[in-house]
Amino acid sequence: MVPGRGAVKHYRTGRTLVDIPRGTTQVERFGGALCQIHRSDLHQALVAAVQSGDRGCVRLAANWRTSAGRPGRHCLFANGQNRPRRPARGLRRIRSAVRARLFGTEDPRFTGYVAWRGLVPMERVSAALVVPDSAVWISPGHFLTRYKIRRGEVLNYIAIARTNSWVAEGWSVRSTVDALLPNSATSSPRPARS
Repeated sequence: MVPGRGAVKHYRTGRTLVDIPRGTTQVERFGGALCQIHRSDLHQALVAAVQSGDRGCVRLAANWRTSAGRPGRHCLFANGQNRPRRPARGLRRIRSAVRARLFGTEDPRFTGYVAWRGLVPMERVSAALVVPDSAVWISPGHFLTRYKIRRGEVLNYIAIARTNSWVAEGWSVRSTVDALLPNSATSSPRPARS
């Protein structure tokens, strides 16, 4: 989705601090429109584009065993096969075995911020809450951004808070609203476990 306008807003008053024209202004200024897209939709589009030239170039769920080759061009030996596959890229995660083999291991470094993410169907959101199309609310140690995706059918939001501790690593750690609130987030949030 290409938003028409964006804004930076004050967290307490809701006052617009910065008005951000989007749409054709982005094209004129940067040569392309800002697009807001669901991550899985982007992944599907990228896979489809890559596979349009070679249907077999992407293999999912292959167990990486070892690799061989010169820097920048490694071949994958997977699923017990003893012949190299085509050049491979398997840099899926920060703890990926392929990434570690090619570039060495590196422990994640906590930045002091934790993100809460969510999706809400637009029919559950008041129209007044999504004007302009995208917005960021800023406050000391916290911010919230929200924008429409999937042709405006879904609202994506991300809340970021500064915290003194990193309780758990992952994309699906259950949490509570209290863990995001200023007094909780600056002390020690305790995500609820399912």
